[in-house]
Amino acid sequence: MALVDLNLRINSLVQTLRNSHDAIQHAYLPKNLCFLKKGYKSHLEPGNLTIGGRQELFNHGVNIRTYSAFWTLNNNMLVTQVSKEWSDIYLPEITARLNELLPDVDLTDDYACAYDLAARDESPWCNVFHADELANFQYELDLGMDVGVGYLAPNDSARVAGSVFVNKLIERFTNTSEEAPSLYLEFGHDATILVAMDLDRDASPAVFTRTTPAPEVPNLVSNTLCCQHDLGKFHLR
Repeated sequence: MALVDLNLRINSLVQTLRNSHDAIQHAYLPKNLCFLKKGYKSHLEPGNLTIGGRQELFNHGVNIRTYSAFWTLNNNMLVTQVSKEWSDIYLPEITARLNELLPDVDLTDDYACAYDLAARDESPWCNVFHADELANFQYELDLGMDVGVGYLAPNDSARVAGSVFVNKLIERFTNTSEEAPSLYLEFGHDATILVAMDLDRDASPAVFTRTTPAPEVPNLVSNTLCCQHDLGKFHLR
């Protein structure tokens, strides 16, 4: 989901709750929704939702035209399509449950738990949802990741994009001449690199599980070593 679109959704939620202030004050709320009587405010901005440096790395990718060479609008459209298909299955029941607890508020969808958590490590919204509801939300993110930059991306575009980094890594480590620099810095997209290396597969239809493969903007440090007892042979760590 685009950060700008996300910000609009969060702001829409805040406005809906503000407009329904009187209804919320008169509603009998369970303990996990009582925080709404004090009002819910969000100061989330797109930059708050990613670890510092993510935008800079994306700009770097645009500059070297790696993304533009392999990604198409079709990837983004497919992400939107599959995410909507799954959310249309599980979200209506959640929406109906919350609107029954919050009559006259008319909630539509709520992503505040995930993005409050990403920005501030806590959110009162997370206690509102049941474990199976959060699992369904996780699956929506898995699907979006997989069809956008994972194993199900159109035309194997994720593997192709990730192979740029992987091939360059192999090239670096097979150059063991004295003229080779001692340090290289390379930039790539973490998810596509996992695909190119055939890592992080899952038995489920969504073969990416976003909670497990890598944090945002991970660093991969690799070394070539030559041991005294094995001179002339190089080992990769």
